Amino acid sequence: MKKTILAATLVSLFSGAALANTTYEISHDGDQETTAKFDSELIGGLHGGIEFVAMDNLKYHKETTFSLDYKFDITDAWYIEPQFDLTIPSHHVGRASYYGNIDGSAMMPGGDEVNASYKSSNTAKFGIETGYDFGNGFYTSARYRYEVRDGKLNAKFLSVNDGVDATLSSKEKEKLHRFDLTAGYVVGDMVDLSANYIIKTGKLDIDSEVPKHQLTSSLDADFSQAELELKAQYAGFDNFKPYFEYTVKSDTNFDGGLNGKLKNDNVWKIGAQFSF
Repeated sequence: MKKTILAATLVSLFSGAALANTTYEISHDGDQETTAKFDSELIGGLHGGIEFVAMDNLKYHKETTFSLDYKFDITDAWYIEPQFDLTIPSHHVGRASYYGNIDGSAMMPGGDEVNASYKSSNTAKFGIETGYDFGNGFYTSARYRYEVRDGKLNAKFLSVNDGVDATLSSKEKEKLHRFDLTAGYVVGDMVDLSANYIIKTGKLDIDSEVPKHQLTSSLDADFSQAELELKAQYAGFDNFKPYFEYTVKSDTNFDGGLNGKLKNDNVWKIGAQFSF
């Protein structure tokens, strides 16, 4: 109910804004995710936006993000912008079942069955950005953002061979610090070339319990990852700006209770921004 009220309030607020000051964007990437979003000037320097993300080539809804930010123009070239985003996930991808052998061997009749569901809370994101336009085509910006969310996993294991079953309950809390540093250059008012370097660091706290066997465990894990977004956008049209973006991603490194690496694939994206 709270999510419905929040969504209705923000949509109503945005619908009352001057649509002439609204920018739209649609994109599709190599992870088969399609994104549609718009950003509108509500009043003065206050902007609001909504972003919808679909996955598996528009088969399922992944998440919706509402955003608010206020731009303070310190000078004609320098600005500071506090930001807030709230991402509401879809729980379509939060359920899975497996039938086979838990140890990873070939599936056999009378093997093991696992039914699991994972639920993530909304993600709150608090950010502050500053940027400077040098007036000769060069520009730069820097942003810090803090993100926090919770997650809960419930899984039931059933061994058909010996009739042993167990239920696992796990809760997690994730805190993430994200740093963006962007530099760009507009070539002859026609092509906007930019590079955005991203550093993500955070902490994951996990508490697990198997009540039937009176087993509990807790672990804390630190993680870090870096990305480089390379973007080329054509700016020759007044109200239509197509772009291509390629993101190079490092592995996610885990330390502490979890030790190891999670491999991340590089991702391409094509999209366009436009206004009426």
